[in-house]
Amino acid sequence: MPKKILLNVDVPGEMGDNTIVDNRFTPIKVYHLEMVFDRFPDDIFKTSPVYVVSNNLYDIIIDQKLSGINNPRLISYNFNVQYNLLQRDGKKPTQNYYMVDISENESDDFSLIRVNNVKRLSVSERGYNLLKSFKIENAELE
Repeated sequence: MPKKILLNVDVPGEMGDNTIVDNRFTPIKVYHLEMVFDRFPDDIFKTSPVYVVSNNLYDIIIDQKLSGINNPRLISYNFNVQYNLLQRDGKKPTQNYYMVDISENESDDFSLIRVNNVKRLSVSERGYNLLKSFKIENAELE
């Protein structure tokens, strides 16, 4: 099996009031995500249990035929009152973001694997090399 990298992606905010969830499931099912950003997001981030990718990143993942990220659903977003305090340059994202499903098949470029009974994002070297050309400054390698 090719080398995989565990990546702990950033949580740049929280779910907003317009998020539609079904709490009857574990983990909860999110049907629509409204993200309320505290700070400028990376091109891949999460808000438990949802992973989100930027439109630009998603397009390249598809173009390069990387596997494991599927079923993109457009999210809505706005900004917390703290955003301007934390983002002193006033820069705000203008692109679309997609809530995505991530495979649990370890042979995919992006997958969720269990580590100590917790699902972690696992990325192939090829996938990680792509991510390095995008904004992932708040993500941590494990």
